[in-house]
Amino acid sequence: MDFDNVVKLLTSLLGAGGAATLVVKGLQSRSDRRRSREEASRASRIRSIWSRMIDTTNTLRHAVQKSGACRVLIIKSENNGGVPSMSNPTAVTVLYDATDGKTRSLAGKWNKVRPDHQYSELLGRLTAQDSGVHLVTEAMESGDLKTLYEADGCAQAWVYRLAANETAMCYLSFNFPHAEDLTSRQQECIRETRMKFRTLVRELDSEFHRAPI
Repeated sequence: MDFDNVVKLLTSLLGAGGAATLVVKGLQSRSDRRRSREEASRASRIRSIWSRMIDTTNTLRHAVQKSGACRVLIIKSENNGGVPSMSNPTAVTVLYDATDGKTRSLAGKWNKVRPDHQYSELLGRLTAQDSGVHLVTEAMESGDLKTLYEADGCAQAWVYRLAANETAMCYLSFNFPHAEDLTSRQQECIRETRMKFRTLVRELDSEFHRAPI
């Protein structure tokens, strides 16, 4: 029952006199204070989430600049749990990314995409390997991911799981325009970025609050 109906009920029970007025005023005051606290809490949560989203974007940009990557992405895959199938398909979405300015952004364009066999194999490897997955475009079999990398001038990628549960996984992908081995500086940048985003992903997505890494 909402507040207006409570007021009407009390007025009918107590009459329109002083007792009803005092009770209603007390309830109104309590309701106003509760509403004020709820609005303040909601505003605080929005500011906190917005701040973390900005932090996410800035961290991605910094990762691109420091690592020499042409694109760094945070991606999420999800289904209804269990083994993916025709009746339980997986959907892949690029949540955030940053680029070197020459490589196209995929955020907002790669939304709930059904992965082909090649991409599904990558997801399986990510689930099993905490150390990450290294992809060299030239050595990959034909598929959607290889086609994407070739179109965007990505010669290699390093992909890491950030968080996962029974129905979803969030992962980080560094795309590079060259196939050379990474320098120690690049490797350290990737390590720092992974640690940063493991925390941010859990804060931004309630699905992963208690998910094992």
